Amino acid sequence: NGVMLLLVIGNLAQVAIWALLFETLGEFEDFHTAFYHSAVNFATLGYGDVVMSAQHKLLGPLEAINGVLMIGISTAALMAAFQDAMRKTLHARTGRAGA
Repeated sequence: NGVMLLLVIGNLAQVAIWALLFETLGEFEDFHTAFYHSAVNFATLGYGDVVMSAQHKLLGPLEAINGVLMIGISTAALMAAFQDAMRKTLHARTGRAGA
């Protein structure tokens, strides 16, 4: 389903934006590490194997809050798309496709 792909791309784009912020602030020397740390925050895993300085450590929980909200929105959007597809399938099977 295209909706799922768009949602995943959208969430990964947000992880990348946070990673760019972390790299711009000088928290990480390379984008790969910044992206990994960002993904851990966004998914609220909190491994703790890569940490930020005390100066910017509040950004981790802020990204986690953002991640929880965006994953919830993604779930709602996916459910709405699924319900719409089921509704269209039901109408097509009962012969009321144009109704």
